[in-house]
Amino acid sequence: MCGGGSSLRHARGALPFLRRSLEHDTLGEALMKDLTNASLESFRNYASWSSSSSASSHKNLNNCFFERQRLQNYQHGSLDDRIMAPLRRVLKSREGQVLERSVTLTAADLLESWRHRDLAHSLRADDDWTVTTDIWAAVGGLQEGTELGHEVHMHDTALVSGALYLSVPNNAGSLVLGSGEHVQVVMPSVGDIVAFAGWVPHHVEPTALMTNDTPRIALAFNVSKRAVHLRRDSWLRSM
Repeated sequence: MCGGGSSLRHARGALPFLRRSLEHDTLGEALMKDLTNASLESFRNYASWSSSSSASSHKNLNNCFFERQRLQNYQHGSLDDRIMAPLRRVLKSREGQVLERSVTLTAADLLESWRHRDLAHSLRADDDWTVTTDIWAAVGGLQEGTELGHEVHMHDTALVSGALYLSVPNNAGSLVLGSGEHVQVVMPSVGDIVAFAGWVPHHVEPTALMTNDTPRIALAFNVSKRAVHLRRDSWLRSM
C-alpha cells in the first residue's frame, strides 16, 4: 500500500513484512532531499577513492560501499571519515535522529503485529541501551545501462531489517522477499519504508537506468537487540 497508510501482513504462513510511507508523515521534503544528496556525495567519495586505490570494481561497488560502512560502524562512526562524513552529518543531526527513531518504531510495529509485544515494547523504550539501529546507504549505480541488482541474502542476526527509499528510477528493479512458495514482490515508491523479519531471504532485481535517470538510492537498516535472535520458527509460532 502506497501513500500515508500502512500494510501489515501477518496471516499464518505469510511473510512478516510491513510497508508504509514516511515521506510526508515524518521526514518532510527537506530531509528527504538532504538524505538523497548526502548519500550520493558519500557514494561518489567512495567511488573516487576506490578507483584510485583499486579497492573495488564498478561491478561490486555498492557491495564494497556497504562493507566500508559496516567496518566503520555505520552512521555511528566518526565525522572525521571524509568519505562518509556527508551522510553521517545528516544522520547525526536532530532531523536524522527523528528518522532513526521512526525506523525503530516501524520495526516495533512489525513485531507487535506478530504478537512479539515484549520486544516491541523494548524497541519503543527510549532508554533501552540493548537496542541498536544501524543505517547505511545503498546506491544502485550512476551510469546508464542495466545495473546489477543485489543477490539473495538475509540479515539473520537482526530482529528486523528493511529500507527507506529515497530515489526510485522508472525502471527500478523490485525488492523480492522470501523464496519458494512464499514470495512477496514489492515495487517501492519514493518515501516508502519496507520492514521485514531479519531471517527473510531477499534480493533486488536489476535496475535498467535510462538517460538522465537518478540512481536507485535507499537507506537500508537493521534493528537488533543484544542477545536476542528471532528465527523463522519463533516468528511463525507467534501466530
